[in-house]
This record gives sequence, C-alpha cells and structure tokens, in this order.
Amino acid sequence: MGNQLRACQLNLINKVNSSCTCDTNSTDHPYNQCIKERLCLTDLIRQDAIDCPCLSTGDPRANDTCPAYCVKGSANQSCVCDTNKTGYTVEQCQNEKKCITDLIHQSNVTCPCLSTGDPRANGTCPGYCIRGYVTSDCTCDSNLQSFPVDSCLKEKKCKFDLINQNTSDCPCQATGDPRAGSACPAYCGKGQVTPECVCDYYIPDFTVAQCQKEKTCLSDLINKPATDCPCLSSGDPRAGKGQCPAYCTAKNTPTSDCVCDSNPSAQYPPQTCQSDKKCNVSSSSTVPKDSCICTGTNYPSGCKCPTNSSQLIGIPSYRCECLSTADPRANGICPAYCVKGQVNASCECDTNSSSFIFANCQKEKLCFTDLVHQTSSDCPCLSTGDPRLGSDQCPDYCVKGQVTANCTCNTNVTGYTVDQCKKEKLCVTNLVNQTAADCPCLPTGDPRAGKGQCPAYCIKDQVNQSCVCDTNMPGYTVAQCQTEKKCKFDLASQTNATCQCLSTSDPRAGKGQCPAYCTAKDQPSQSCVCDSNPNAQYPPSSCQSQKKCNVSSSQTVTKDSCTCSGSNHPTGCRCPSETTQLTGIPTNQCECRTTGDPRAGSTCPAYCVNGQVNSSCVCDSDNTYLPYTTCERDKACTINLVNQNNITCPCLSTGDPRAGQGQCPAYCIKGYANTTCACDTGSTYYPIAQCNIDKLCITDLIHQSITDCPCMIQSDPRAGGICPAYCTSKDEITLNCVCETGSSIYPQATCERDKLCIVDLIHQPISSCPCLEFNDPRDESVCKPLDSDPTDPIILDPSEKDPETDQEQGSGSKQDDEKKTEKEESKTFNMIWIIFIVIGVLAVVLIIGKVINFNII
Repeated sequence: MGNQLRACQLNLINKVNSSCTCDTNSTDHPYNQCIKERLCLTDLIRQDAIDCPCLSTGDPRANDTCPAYCVKGSANQSCVCDTNKTGYTVEQCQNEKKCITDLIHQSNVTCPCLSTGDPRANGTCPGYCIRGYVTSDCTCDSNLQSFPVDSCLKEKKCKFDLINQNTSDCPCQATGDPRAGSACPAYCGKGQVTPECVCDYYIPDFTVAQCQKEKTCLSDLINKPATDCPCLSSGDPRAGKGQCPAYCTAKNTPTSDCVCDSNPSAQYPPQTCQSDKKCNVSSSSTVPKDSCICTGTNYPSGCKCPTNSSQLIGIPSYRCECLSTADPRANGICPAYCVKGQVNASCECDTNSSSFIFANCQKEKLCFTDLVHQTSSDCPCLSTGDPRLGSDQCPDYCVKGQVTANCTCNTNVTGYTVDQCKKEKLCVTNLVNQTAADCPCLPTGDPRAGKGQCPAYCIKDQVNQSCVCDTNMPGYTVAQCQTEKKCKFDLASQTNATCQCLSTSDPRAGKGQCPAYCTAKDQPSQSCVCDSNPNAQYPPSSCQSQKKCNVSSSQTVTKDSCTCSGSNHPTGCRCPSETTQLTGIPTNQCECRTTGDPRAGSTCPAYCVNGQVNSSCVCDSDNTYLPYTTCERDKACTINLVNQNNITCPCLSTGDPRAGQGQCPAYCIKGYANTTCACDTGSTYYPIAQCNIDKLCITDLIHQSITDCPCMIQSDPRAGGICPAYCTSKDEITLNCVCETGSSIYPQATCERDKLCIVDLIHQPISSCPCLEFNDPRDESVCKPLDSDPTDPIILDPSEKDPETDQEQGSGSKQDDEKKTEKEESKTFNMIWIIFIVIGVLAVVLIIGKVINFNII
C-alpha cells in the first residue's frame, strides 16, 4: 500500500523500510542497527554487501561490491540475473547462463553451437574439423592452435570449392584438380608428356611410374636405354651411339640400318628418306629395327612406324600403336576418338582436340570406366544401370507398384515402361489432379475423395450407398463401416445379431429374425412389437398402452414385445415413449431422459436449476428458464472453471482458480495491494472493507484520511496539509518535517543525518554535526567549550585619539561597524541553535512517552 510513516519494527511482518522511523529508545531494535538498515534503503551505494545483501535488481553496487547484472548476449558464470530487466527476463537470462554452466544438456535451439569447446560436438552440434579430415558440415574450432580457423576454412574451401581457389591457398592436387590446364599445370597424357605437365595419380591406364619414366625420357634421354625410352624419330642424342640407330644422311648412309630423321630441315629430308626407305619385304618377314618404314602393304617385324600419321592407313595396331590424335585408323583398326556428349568406355580421348579438351574428356570417360566413385555433379545419375543407386549420390529406381516421390524411372525394365513409371509417379506427387482411370482411388487419404473423381469416404452414422470405407479412420474400422452399410442398404439379408431390429419398417419383421409389428392387440401374435411409425395401422400410443408387460421383472421376454412399467419391467421390454410412465423403472432398464423424466432427483440425477448448477445435476434439454447451452456453460464454470476464459465464465470475487493466471486478476494480499489486484470477498485474513480502503490509498490518496491511509514518506499529495511537510533543505529543516525518500533536491540520507544533529546531537560525531559554539551537549573531548565570547567588542576610551589621518579614521569606523554586524549575526545564529536543541529535547521526551504508551497498550 506504499511507504507509511511508522516506527521501524524487527519482525517477520513489518520489516525495516524506507518509510519507517527509527526508535531512539528501542531495546529490541537498537537505534544504530535501525539506522544501518535504513541506510540499506536510503544510501545503499555506500554500504557493503555484508551489512546490506546484494539486491536482485537495481543495486547501485552491481559490478563493484556486488556481482554485475547479466547483460543480454554477454552473460557469464559470475553475473546475476536482473529480476526487473526490460526485454531480458530472468528465464532468458537463466537459459543464457545454462548455456555456460550446463551446456552439454541444452539443445542447440536454446544454446547455439559454440565455435570451440562445445561438449555437444558430434551430437546435437556438428563435430569440430580435424586437419586433413575436414567434412562439408564440420565446424572450424576457434581455439585450436594446431589448426587455426583460417587454415581450417582454407582446407574446407580447398576440398569442397577447389575450382574457385587460387594455388597460393590451395596447392595443385596430384589428381582430379578441376583447375588443371588453367591455374594448375595440365595432367600428362599417355604419349603426350611435356616438361610442364604433371603426372596424374589416378589414370588407370597410365600409372605415375609410367608417366615419370616418360618424363625422364625428356629430361635425361641420353642416359636412358632404348628399352625405357624408345628412340626418337629426330633429335635423339643416342642416335648412332649404340642405343639407337644413326639418322640417315643419304640413302643407306652411313649404314643400311640408318633411320630417317623426321625433322623437315634434316640433311636428308624425311619425305625423301622415307620414300627411299619404305619396306619392300613382306609383312611376315623381319628386318633390323627401324631399318625401313612400315607401309599399309609391307610392315615386317622391326619396321619403323611412319612419322606422317596419314601413312598409317592399313598398318595394324600391333605394329604401329594407335595415336592419341589424328590417327586415320580411328574408328577402324583403332578405337574412335571420343565425341563430346557421346563418350563411351571404348573411345579414346583426343589429346589435340580443341572442341573437346583432353582433361574434360578424361573426366567424362570416368563416368563410364569408374562411375561408382564419381559424384552426381560430375556424372549425372543414369536412367538405368547406375552403380551409385540408393546412395546419397543417386536415388533408387522406381519399382512397379512401390513408386515414391524421389525414385527415378528406369529406362531398361521389361514390362514397366518409362511412361508407365512417370504416370505412376504422378499418382504420388500430383494425385489431386489425376483421373481415377490413370490413378485408381485410394482406400484412404485420397485428396480426390468426394470431389467427382473418387467417392467420398464413409462417416460413422452418416453412411450412404456411394461412400467407401476408409481403411485408416481412427475409431471407425472397415468392418464397422461395412456392417453399417449392410444394415442400411441390405438389411433384409442381415441377422439380428449383426443389425438390431428396427422399431419400424424393418423388412425382417415377422420373418424369423425380428418379431412382427402388431396390427391389433396381440395380433398377429402375443410376441408382436409395437410399430413406432405414428401412421401405422396400430398407432404406437395405443399399442404401447395395451402392450404393457404382465410378467415379473425377473423374467425375460422377446425384445420390445411389451412395454415396461414400474411394476413389471422384464428383460427385453420396451421403454415407454411417454416419460410419465417411467416412474419406478430402473435406469439399467430405461436410461434417464434428458427432459421430463419423473425419476429425476431419485434414481436419475436432478435437473439443474438456474442459479444452483452443480457437478451432479444434468442439463434439461427442454427448459426455457435455463436453456441447455446456458446450463452446460454454467456447469463448465462450476466443475472446470480453471480451463474457462473470463468471457464464458466471469471472474469470481473469491475462490477463482484463475486468479493471477492471466484470465482473472490476482487477489490482493494484505500489505501488498496494488491497482490491478481484486479484493477477495471470502478472505478472513484480509477483510474486503480493509482491502478497498488500501486500494483507495493507491488510487485516490489525496482524499483519504491519515487514519485510513498513513502518511507516505514519498510523493504524498497531502504533505503540508494533513500530513507533515517534506524537508526541503538543511536551512529550512524543522522537527516536524519528514525526509522524503527518493528526493533529488534534498537526498533522504543527507536529510536524516541533518535531523539527527537536532534530535540526537549528543550521539553524533563532529564529522556529521560540527560543534556548536555554545551549549553543545557532547563531551569536552569531542567539543571544547569557549571561556569567553570572542565576539564581544573591545571598548576604547573615547578621549583617546589615534594619530591617524581622517581617511584612516573613517576606515577604522567602517571596520568597527562590520564587526558589530558580525557579532549580532553570530548571536542570532546561536539563539536559533539553542531553540532547535530545546525543541529537539522536548520532541525526544514526547517520542519516548508515546513509545512507552504504545508498549503498554
């Protein structure tokens, strides 16, 4: 209810607060202790945490003698959650702290994954990257000195985005580098090795050893035997030195075993030499190695393959190997050169093709020769026979009758064409737009049901002849659905065990399964039953009144063959349609009616009465004074109030379980009333009259008496009227004014100290209350008294004259006047202090007297 001016008390109900006044004569609560506790409220910033425990919000010592308040986004283990932080609730703060103190048990939604040291790594968070083993989804550890983030990110880019990286960050790879031929050297091709190319570590038909051997044939040819490095057609430093035959300088010169130099500028031009040196012996013969040029008609063993590729026609590949480019035998004796977009396993990549670069050709060939190890980005998934089937690279092929949205139609399945497969896929991915002819109606979950293409699914108790039974309807099985359809549209063929006999129009009546309908009293037999059709030959009202059971209640009769009565209600009897005839019939024989049942309040629950609804009564379906819907609402407000909103069930003045839960205001608590709480009319601890007064002390304080609403020590609109005025400054302080809490003009702590200098000067240090010139009650050791009044003037003999000039005399007269004025002001000031002390002593006496009277009472 606010801060009230009252004596501070040390108990569980009224603790010391900023509005109470410390009692200088209290033995239970010493004055000094009270002042210390008051300072925890009025001058907290200068107090230590031992005397004044740290506050959960608004403590000015936070981040000094008290822990700092947690800051959103920067919480740590030592900070404390601020209970009054806008935009940062305690729950949010505690969650953020849990992310520090108990991270392993938190989800990555509550606590985002950390860049280092996260105990959830490899669980709910991605694992940290390991040098040399990075994955696409691993996280770079920001605190791993052996593998810095920059190095980690670089390694990830080098592995998963290599084509866009420079060679300074990502060195060229020994195989499969997409930058080969551009930023990186091209890979060497078999028979096409250059000094600049690099050996590819993964070309199945051209190993690194083969490649390196071929490269040394360029860099150190003179020292290599012909078995390792075949003799060159020109410029071979080994020519004529034992390893390779000499180049011809003229016909059969220097020897008949010389070979033609392919250099067009040679002394003996190759064209002339080759025409002179063409083999003229049969292909089945053998000649010295390279002694003559092979031709399409003569290619004896040992002949030299022509350097002019156009002369290779007709020479078998076992004699002259197929060339990697421009071989006229390609697509005949030799494999065809690969064509872009038409690559196959048998074609060869042309090392000199401008339209289909050699490196690209090799990559495309891998899609045939080593498809299982290629990605779908390099080698798109095949429409049939793909070995990557079912992996993360390529989806499964569709299976007839088991098609899924993600499967791929196989172009090579007998009896299941691609068109059939695509049509079946549409029945999964776009069923709502397909016809029943293309996609047969589903037994459950068909979006076309009831929209023209497919019949609607049957609904329990609402079946029709065209509906179909849903195979996945909770609480309504196919068997139940089919039985209901049979009972409705094929009743004549059903037994009474499957379909109960109807009270009218049952085609089985009188045919064995169900009793005949009565056409007159006991006609056609005593076991006949009344027809419920009002227009029946034998009206049901007449039939039922005449068909009352005449056998004892312990017996059994044919179902519905007679009408139950209060005296006779055998098993199988029919309940009377007139509610007035239900009296005396037990509820297990005839259920309680929703209206007009004479058994209500006895064997049946009583009908609810307006204003007296309870959990045991039932709502009357035909009560005009308490409509059924109103009754059901009132029952809900009685037996399940906690789950109702305040529109359906207005808030109660007492005992409402929703109070303080959002739907209804909380009930006011004594000593803590506020503008939003509601007074509890059923509270004995806090009477409603007192509660209403306390609320007026908040909402309309200015018009309330101090009896009902004690004076406030802050912002009381009655201050200076029926309440004491607030002290405004040291110069204007009085015994009756009160120090205002929260005042910026005259802080409460300063005001309290100044007042103590008046009401309790004897106990105050001179640091707080300077010594008075006269009548200071403190000991001489604190304040030393003066022997004489230093302000008394020195009286001079008026006959004595000082030999001064007139000007000096005038100046002396002026100084005397100033001293006189100072003396008078000093005396006036001392008189004011004496008055304050006298008033203060009287006030202390009055306060002590009131405290004694209060304790006696």
